[in-house]
Amino acid sequence: MKELNITATAEDVEEFDLLNPERAGSLKVGGGLPKLSPHDLRRSFVVFMVKNRLGSALTVKYQLKHRNINMSNWYANYSELARTTQLLMDEQLMRDFDEAIEVSAVDAWDEIYNVSDTLSGAEGERIAKNKAERLAQGEGIVMSRSELLALVRSGDKSIVLLPTGGYCTNRNCERLCSLMDIVEAPCEHKVITDKAAKRLSRERDNLIASFRAINDMSDYANELILDARKKKILSIEPTLAKHSIPFDEFNDDIKAVWS
Repeated sequence: MKELNITATAEDVEEFDLLNPERAGSLKVGGGLPKLSPHDLRRSFVVFMVKNRLGSALTVKYQLKHRNINMSNWYANYSELARTTQLLMDEQLMRDFDEAIEVSAVDAWDEIYNVSDTLSGAEGERIAKNKAERLAQGEGIVMSRSELLALVRSGDKSIVLLPTGGYCTNRNCERLCSLMDIVEAPCEHKVITDKAAKRLSRERDNLIASFRAINDMSDYANELILDARKKKILSIEPTLAKHSIPFDEFNDDIKAVWS
């Protein structure tokens, strides 16, 4: 902060006191933060994300690997207050941010409609059927980038990159799909492209290596961890088969099981 000559303005002090009532008065105009640690940056990231509608408490819980959502809510403390008092990013930065999101969304939709040879997931299979019909009618490009951009800007198309490597096309969804697909019905809005399937293949390889390393400990305490990891590994295999990605079926047994 000293090297870049970053000092607090009157506006900075006002926002700091509002969002940190227990530390009000410790930041002075022309001065710097009383302290700045990696943990402060972690919490600042959460407040920034929530107050600018870039995520929710569930997003925070997954991103920061919190054990429960109460901790996530604590991290985002006062972010709603910041939003209601309009303490948001400056307008030009927000426009740049929106433009970057639009470009990323169009790239993802272009991959789905015009690049990926195979699509899986419930929504992916519906799109693939429609895509095949249109290609059969002689269309070379199913959706142009300009058409996709117009649909993204109008709100008719929304897309979110999932922790699983696929995409969710439901803007209001807050499921943690990396977990939910194992214990609940698969998401109706999911799309998995060839590129995403390859990412899942690499994730499966890492999970198998991790499973075998833990399993070799032959510790009964690891049974639940290994069981969850095995279910995750097996849940990926049908996707790899649909995208014609070769793999050896996983059939390892857990060595130490409570009787």
